[in-house]
Order: sequence, then C-alpha cells, then structure tokens
Amino acid sequence: MHKEAPKLYDNGFDIMFVRLIKEISIGIHTLNLTMSYRKDLREIFRELSIVTQKYFDFCTEYLIERGLIQKSPFVDLIKSVEFVKDASYLGVLN
Repeated sequence: MHKEAPKLYDNGFDIMFVRLIKEISIGIHTLNLTMSYRKDLREIFRELSIVTQKYFDFCTEYLIERGLIQKSPFVDLIKSVEFVKDASYLGVLN
C-alpha cells in the first residue's frame, strides 16, 4: 500500500455512487414492502426505506453544497396571458 499515491477518485465520485445505490434501493425496498404479507417483513422493509431515504437526502445535500450536482431549474409562473390578434408578431407587415 502506497500512502503517498494520488487518489483515484475525489470525494464527489464515491458520494455520487452511494446516492445512486440509495436511489435504486428506495425503489427495491418499496417494491418488497408492497409484496410482503408478514408483519415483521413489512416492518423491516419500512425501516430500510426510512434509513435509505435519510442517506439519499444526506448524499444529495452534500453534493449540492459542493456544487457537484445542480438543483432543478426554477421557472417563474406567468402572471398574465396575451393572445395573438394578428400576424404582426411574425415580423410580416400586411
């Protein structure tokens, strides 16, 4: 083991990988929860889902704070609507 060797990956890669695994796990735990009839199994999948969501949120916040992933774009809602009355908006003068 060479302690002086440069890192192969930076912190963003491993956290992004964990986030991806947690994203997949959320779906799998939810699917297993809906297919289980035993109370103890449902409780296990419910707890796994809660823990998975917690770590998914943690990874997402970490990546957003460091600028490694972007927040969804924000679009302002329009206040009013204007309807076309003639073809002048095309730049063609009649």
